[in-house]
Amino acid sequence: MKSFNCLEVGILISFLFFLSFVDGNPKFMSPEKRHEFSGFKLYQVSTRSNEGLKVLRDLWEEQDSEDEGFDFWSPPKIDENGTAEVMVPKNQESDFQNLLNSFSMNYSVVIDDIERLVAKQYAGMFREKSMSWTEYHYPETLFSFLTNLVSTRNGLYVNTSTIGLTVERRPIKLIKISSGGPGKQAVFIDGGIHAREWISSAVSTYIVNELVHNSTKYEDLLRRFDFYIIPLLNPDGYAHSCNYNRLWRKSRKANDLFFGLIGCRGVDLNRNFGYSWGGRGSGRQPCSLIYAGPQEFSEPETAAIRDFIASDENADIDWTAYFTLHSFGQKWLSPWGHTSVLPEDYSEMERVGRIGIKALRAVHGTRYSFGSTANTLYIASGSSMDWWKGVVGVPYSYTLELRDYGLFGFLLPAYQIIPTAEETWAGIQASLLAIPEKKN
Repeated sequence: MKSFNCLEVGILISFLFFLSFVDGNPKFMSPEKRHEFSGFKLYQVSTRSNEGLKVLRDLWEEQDSEDEGFDFWSPPKIDENGTAEVMVPKNQESDFQNLLNSFSMNYSVVIDDIERLVAKQYAGMFREKSMSWTEYHYPETLFSFLTNLVSTRNGLYVNTSTIGLTVERRPIKLIKISSGGPGKQAVFIDGGIHAREWISSAVSTYIVNELVHNSTKYEDLLRRFDFYIIPLLNPDGYAHSCNYNRLWRKSRKANDLFFGLIGCRGVDLNRNFGYSWGGRGSGRQPCSLIYAGPQEFSEPETAAIRDFIASDENADIDWTAYFTLHSFGQKWLSPWGHTSVLPEDYSEMERVGRIGIKALRAVHGTRYSFGSTANTLYIASGSSMDWWKGVVGVPYSYTLELRDYGLFGFLLPAYQIIPTAEETWAGIQASLLAIPEKKN
């Protein structure tokens, strides 16, 4: 039998790896099965000591996307309570409790059976279903909904375009909604940048549906603003979340040879934008849940937005407001994410944001807090919100962390889609109308 030297083995592995990813899927690996979460629980942990907070933050920074260990659904907060939601597998539950007890941390089990909630959400999804907001949908249904919107309705201009393709050749669809006329201010809204945050895409499509099919209700809004909306910015990750791993976060691009072979895929798209890229609060290793990518705008999803904004045909658009929808935590966040230093116009962004929060609360009584990302949540470099503010120059740039506080977290039940969408849209409307009108 022929023996191989190290160089030949390396060439062989590289060749197999190349063949396996010709269409973006590893052929030499067994077909992927649905990831089960049997025995997994969600803990809510709090501590008032700096020592305890450091322990939680160290655990948070060490987690990775392929590890079967702890998964922080929300990081230890930079506040006096230091709370965090952590998903813990059954085989590490005892060690986790011992660690918390040794630092006198308070904790409770918020979800005692993750798999039950995951299975329930999957069971409520049907590929043949038409678009609705009483259940979550596969990406194909979302694409069909956007593509089939009429081009003109009640004097409204509606245009759906594909501004890019993902590594798995799915479209990145953007819809423009306008009542026409020159000199409009422009609003950009996106959802679904993190795959497991299903509610963000559901709310984004709800907003599209309201503007298109109930446009007469929003004449004041449409008189002033044109809307550009991407309801699903990470369709590959979302498809993977729908089909295989409900709690997948990143995109699905295969990283380099070694990390690809051990299964570390994807980039955190909300760390890949070209403003303070690669700084604090972003990962440099491909297995990290917050991996920033090999360079800024390395991913087709983020590059598509950059190129759309920079194109000659869009050079004269007056970008006024940006909203990126996420979950969860019920927070209305402003720049900056990469530093705790506040922008010079923070007070004006806060004024507008708090008007949005008041209107949001008036719908269903849901309480939101306001603050900059770095001071309220955590340090995050390379985010879309910071890029829109720092590079595009949008005066009002916000991240909205939607329902809930952690009772369901990323697994928000479908019956909460409509109330979440109603209140979020009310908040966005009020904040936009609070922005000073452009003087021609």
